[in-house]
Amino acid sequence: MLSKKGYDRYSIIIHNTNKYFKLDRIGYTFITEGDGSIVFIEDEHFYNECTQKSLSLLTQKGYSNAQNFFIDAYKKLAASDYDDAIVDVGRAIETLLKERFSKLGIPYDDKKDSLNKLLNIAKQHIITPYSFEPFQQTLLEVGRARNQMGAHGVTPGQTPVADELHVRFAINQAAANLLFLAEVPMSNK
Repeated sequence: MLSKKGYDRYSIIIHNTNKYFKLDRIGYTFITEGDGSIVFIEDEHFYNECTQKSLSLLTQKGYSNAQNFFIDAYKKLAASDYDDAIVDVGRAIETLLKERFSKLGIPYDDKKDSLNKLLNIAKQHIITPYSFEPFQQTLLEVGRARNQMGAHGVTPGQTPVADELHVRFAINQAAANLLFLAEVPMSNK
């Protein structure tokens, strides 16, 4: 654990490094949520409003496993490991749902339930005056992308087709999805 003085020095270093990254248009930034990592910035406004907010909210609400998969997706994107990055994007969403269901006492099968099944369970427990179906379809797209582009759905002999552009899009989409799923009111009734 860092002392107050050590934390202040650490914060200043992170702030200055991010400032240089921005000035030099590096396209990455250090984040201090979780264990800290470096992430690609697609758009500063989107990053502030969605990605950073998602990471903070996941930390605040105790969804550390989902947050770890999400951060791992960024790390794998930075390392050009697109196949594993897109798998981690899907895992982040599935894990968030499972963590939320566990906290609320909503039954699900940890080993067998797919993203589609988890979203159907969520639909039964979401408290909202709006229809969940349009949101559900959007959330399913990340899983479909993972299955079609990443290693998760690749059959033997088939070459994965995940690339940087599609993985960045999936990560950005997942940030919005995670934010929505962490905040949408749910009940165990």
